[in-house]
Amino acid sequence: DKGKFRLRLAAHSAGSVEKLRKTYPEAETVHTDLTDLSACQRLLEGATSVYHIGPSFHSREKEIGFNMVDAAVAESHRAGNTFRHFVFSSVLGTQHRSLMQHDLKSYIEERLFLSPLDWTIMKPTNFMDAYPAAMLAGQEKPAVEKLWKAEIPNSMIALRDLAEEIGRASCRE
Repeated sequence: DKGKFRLRLAAHSAGSVEKLRKTYPEAETVHTDLTDLSACQRLLEGATSVYHIGPSFHSREKEIGFNMVDAAVAESHRAGNTFRHFVFSSVLGTQHRSLMQHDLKSYIEERLFLSPLDWTIMKPTNFMDAYPAAMLAGQEKPAVEKLWKAEIPNSMIALRDLAEEIGRASCRE
């Protein structure tokens, strides 16, 4: 069936492997080190697409992102490969170079731009799912404490909407 796929999840720690296996029992969960290019290549062997969410605020986030892009390029050149698409979860404003996680993601985006891969860069903003929407909707004057200045334009996205778009992007040929 064209809509079916096998999910392979990468986890860095044994605790994360255990949690992912309990949460997603149908998925293949791989204990791996994404700072190791050869481990990334093994992870992507036989993959048709990648959805990469890098570890924000990690000192090696750029290296990990480069490894994933480079491993996807290698997989796309492997004889008999089925690789089709790389989806990268970035941030809304990579131009904010003073924010480490934004700056590091900008380099990973550039690596994708320069690669031969078909790719999608998701630029999610704040997830509305993190806010108590039902409670706020019931209030006469709802208020949400933000982690950004109110005068800076911003938006929110629902995780379900993001997941649906990722699924569509990953299944395109």
